[in-house]
Amino acid sequence: MRDVIIQTNFTSGEISPRLKGRVDFDKYFNTGETLKNVIVQTHGGIFRRTGTRFVAEVETSSEKTRLIKFEFSVTQAYIIELGNLYMRVYKDQGQILDSGSAYEVATPYVTADLFEIQYVQSADVLYLAHPNYKPRKITRSGHTAWTVTSYAPTADPFGADGSDNCPAAVSFFEERLWWAGTNNYPQKLWASKTGDYENFTKTPVADDMSLEYLIAAADVSAIRYLAAGKVLVIGTTAGEYIIRASTLNEPVTPTNVRITLETTYGTEKVKPLGINNSVLFVQREGHKLREFIYIFENDSFIGKDLSIISEHLTATSKITQIAYQKVRNSIIWAVTDTGQLLSLTYSPSDEVVAWTHHVLGGTGVEVESVAIIPGSEGQDEVWVCVKRTINSATKRYIEFISQDYYPLNTQDKDDAIFVDSSLEYDGVATSSITGLDHLEGESVTILANGAVQPNKTVASGAITLSSAATKAQIGLAYTSVVKTVDYEGGVQSGTSQTRIKRIAELGIRFFESVGCKYGISETSTDLALLRPSDAPMDSSPPLFTGDKVLRFPGGWNRHGQVVITQEDPLPMNLLALILYSDTGER
Repeated sequence: MRDVIIQTNFTSGEISPRLKGRVDFDKYFNTGETLKNVIVQTHGGIFRRTGTRFVAEVETSSEKTRLIKFEFSVTQAYIIELGNLYMRVYKDQGQILDSGSAYEVATPYVTADLFEIQYVQSADVLYLAHPNYKPRKITRSGHTAWTVTSYAPTADPFGADGSDNCPAAVSFFEERLWWAGTNNYPQKLWASKTGDYENFTKTPVADDMSLEYLIAAADVSAIRYLAAGKVLVIGTTAGEYIIRASTLNEPVTPTNVRITLETTYGTEKVKPLGINNSVLFVQREGHKLREFIYIFENDSFIGKDLSIISEHLTATSKITQIAYQKVRNSIIWAVTDTGQLLSLTYSPSDEVVAWTHHVLGGTGVEVESVAIIPGSEGQDEVWVCVKRTINSATKRYIEFISQDYYPLNTQDKDDAIFVDSSLEYDGVATSSITGLDHLEGESVTILANGAVQPNKTVASGAITLSSAATKAQIGLAYTSVVKTVDYEGGVQSGTSQTRIKRIAELGIRFFESVGCKYGISETSTDLALLRPSDAPMDSSPPLFTGDKVLRFPGGWNRHGQVVITQEDPLPMNLLALILYSDTGER
């Protein structure tokens, strides 16, 4: 029986193999079996991830490095490269230099401790907490004027008990600076005087004096993070608590405080995210991301599992960092201990919770850190520290994901960046491109004046284009893959699952795309030609928006799945898929 099946959206992301039998699950039809190097839009469609831009190599490529954001304002935002006993700084998509060299400041933190640091910012001061170090402050007074100093407040509560009295967590809440969770006192919290972040005196007795609390729990609930909103959320190894005033709509004071246990999931040593009225945190053991949110009907908080549909992405790895990109898309970016880069399109009000995974171009690639700051191009910038094998050597590079591709017209492809660790040439027409030393010995993919050129191998930091260009994007190729689930349909009774089926034709609704391949697998595909018949054959085809109905190359099988890939350094945006399918009786 011939059936026409449409998939209108991918708003539930990449589906776990454990859910592949759940055709009775409404969200099943909003998923894909594989969603690689693509991002789900809040609207429901899929667009190809843009490539990364190379900025600089870290100080010591043999050692792991962490990125931290420093955001004074949307126009004064920095990325801090935190490495073994040092920090470097980035701004405006480049590295800050001092007399021609990378500007660098000494720090006390060794490599093994970098990813346990918790931090919070107030204006030009970043407060840092780690259970093995006395609290520190990073202070900025200019682009090349940064200091790292000890935090030593009046009546310092951390100075008396040595290295075992160093707090593990820090946050602001109701105009106080809060610290929590030392080795000696894992369930204890300290809060500064109101409006005076470096004062912990307890006299004179008043509502604004400093506070000290101990969580009363049957087991040792070591505090791992603090997250402030309408309440102060306390993440511990055993559960999630909140602090608020015992009287509604009043501030917390020494005589008006209430600490309650809300959920019992426990948390990892990963800095959480506060988004609107929710706190997103990594559950203990690192495999799940949960949404801690208040439910009015129950007058309590819950910890919703945001990973359940895509639990396979972190089943054998642990999330080590999360960061939030809110402009232009609402995306949570996550890094795992195995070097995966994951994205979660997160818009609960639109019922969009969609995970995808990203495999950066190159050899031996692992993404080890992520941080996000406001960008200068109307979009938040996603910065990553990437471990790579370049010319048989281990390198660690600081890169950022290029802004989403929004062309001005159908011929606007010059600024399309769909290669990784890339650099751009923009100038007079030339065929000689230099400055590619960071990709020495690597085969690079080229988009020159909107047209794909043959790959070249970098030698002595340079390549020669096949034809001269005024603008070129050069970097490492990656492949975007969309693979559908086993569709349900084509029978009048029962189920089409396990029955033989054949897709006769495939309809694809494109938006501002150029080229892609389609078929039954990543290695068995046909080219979806998007070149209009009247377009010159010696130039790059224009961007295509509209429908293509294509003869499908596959035969009869029991899955009826479709695979769409994009290997060229060009955009691919899919709004809907339509399958014209025949289903047999058994």
